Amino acid sequence: MVAHTSYGYSCERSPSMTSSTISRRDFLRLAGISLIAVQVPLPILSAIHKPMYARAFNAVPVHSAPTLASALVRHLWPNSVLEIEAIESGWYRLVDGFVPIESLQPMHPYIPDVADPVLEIGMPVTVSGPAAAVRQWCAADAPLVTHIGHGATAYVADYLPDKYSGWYAISDADHNVLGWTQSIFWSSVTELEIPAQSHKVMVNRQTNEISVYTADRLSIQSVCSVGDLVATGDYPLTGRQFATRQGSRYGVPYSLYADGLSLYGVYWHNRFGTSHPGLSIELPILTAATIYSMLDEKSHILVV
Repeated sequence: MVAHTSYGYSCERSPSMTSSTISRRDFLRLAGISLIAVQVPLPILSAIHKPMYARAFNAVPVHSAPTLASALVRHLWPNSVLEIEAIESGWYRLVDGFVPIESLQPMHPYIPDVADPVLEIGMPVTVSGPAAAVRQWCAADAPLVTHIGHGATAYVADYLPDKYSGWYAISDADHNVLGWTQSIFWSSVTELEIPAQSHKVMVNRQTNEISVYTADRLSIQSVCSVGDLVATGDYPLTGRQFATRQGSRYGVPYSLYADGLSLYGVYWHNRFGTSHPGLSIELPILTAATIYSMLDEKSHILVV
């Protein structure tokens, strides 16, 4: 196994990394998403011909078998990027052991791009690295504002170059500037226009699953985490935000609002399929991005 460090985050790859491949459908299955119809829009339909990766949320023990009683192989560092070989009984299988699914966040491979970033003030960006530190000013030793994880979103409010990668000042949709972050951990994204076709979304509180129907045809199904205070009912979509804040979490991506109910992507846990305290519906990043791009302002969310 080869390990290397890029800008403070480690990445581990198996010797077979250059030749192994994973299909789009397998990638989505590892991320907890079922692809039902071929009409699902980008980014879900992006062709994936690379190994599946994930990042560690915290320091994580690696076990020799998919059970907590098995021998300890080693520990992972927080934000380590690892190649995932398969899922076995609620565990991710690595090249040298097993880690519980809830300990890792699925992500695309991260290859730092040291080229000058394409810059436009107000440009929407997402964390493409395992995580990004946000600081009070443009220096690696400046006071830390917060860490935000892979898949978080923001807008570029300003940019300052340096000899390594440059710095973004980032803000949310309401133009609240959070701080400065190294641009190498971010990638630009395209905010899609609101689609012309309405969809029906069904959320099952018992199974913690979300399904999207297009003209009464099931298009996508995914695990989610439904708040224990979410009531059954029909919620018309009332608004959306590409990047916002939820409590102490910054850069919360792809938020949808439906008559008091909120749905958004989550980069701080992978405990989907279980409920959580509160009034929101938490989604894997890929699920949130896809549903965000599918729903128009006439869509409804049905909670059963």
